[in-house]
Amino acid sequence: MKLTLKRDLPLLLAALLVIWGLWYARPVGVDILYPELKPDLIYVTLIDFTGSGHEEQNLKLTAGTEEFDDLWSEIRELRFRRSPFNVVVQALPFLEGIVDTYVKYPETDDLDTMSISFAQDNGTDIWRSEHLKFDVDAWSYRDFDHGVTLPLLMKNGHEIGQKMAHALWEQAAK
Repeated sequence: MKLTLKRDLPLLLAALLVIWGLWYARPVGVDILYPELKPDLIYVTLIDFTGSGHEEQNLKLTAGTEEFDDLWSEIRELRFRRSPFNVVVQALPFLEGIVDTYVKYPETDDLDTMSISFAQDNGTDIWRSEHLKFDVDAWSYRDFDHGVTLPLLMKNGHEIGQKMAHALWEQAAK
């Protein structure tokens, strides 16, 4: 069996694209999403819509405290899968949001939004800022380099996100 470049190149490229897609969609943590992130501050905003309005809780945690260390450790243990389509959205930011357009309805006792911001002092006037978000049952992260918010998939993402959001809600209420 003789391979010819002209005939077999599309097949080879397709195979490489599939292999790359499988590698890119592997489970990753915040260490891959945000390389070298060592936050000095974690700021959490939690929102619970109540029909005619909403309730909000905020939590600001500073590095070196037990609460900060516990939350940062929990966040570093999370594992997400990225869609290979994220790379297309990074290259063509006007495509942001076209994939994730369905409405997510909260279940009873669900918190609607958990927004987690990380700030890292770079020794300059401008701090490094990163952002992880959970809406009802869907995770996403902000890619500031490309100016887009990208979806993340997670096994049991709804349960994990709601459990974390409720624990942080209770912590913020104290």
